[in-house]
Amino acid sequence: MRDRRQAVVTDPARSKSRLQGADGEAARAFTFYRPMQVWGALGVMMAVLGAIPFLRFLYLLAQGDANGHVQPLVGGLVMLALAVLLYIVGLRVTTVGIEDVGNQSQDEQATR
Repeated sequence: MRDRRQAVVTDPARSKSRLQGADGEAARAFTFYRPMQVWGALGVMMAVLGAIPFLRFLYLLAQGDANGHVQPLVGGLVMLALAVLLYIVGLRVTTVGIEDVGNQSQDEQATR
């Protein structure tokens, strides 16, 4: 069997592609259309990072060497609080998006 592939000849690009938008355009669009996935994922990542100091403290507590390891617990608590706040931001942005879609459909009905 012979390979029958041929080279494809294309015209040179005349202008910059609009599909390759500004930096961060895809992230902004994804955040706008799927806010709970973005903010929820950030919240989960922050919760995992916040749980690490607590797990370390529990390990040190089981070993009997928990004295003086309070500062990482405070850092972990701050990260867990930030995780909750990120999740709340996701809920709020989702609610605003749902309200905005409802307002758009009412505006469309009013113009008909």
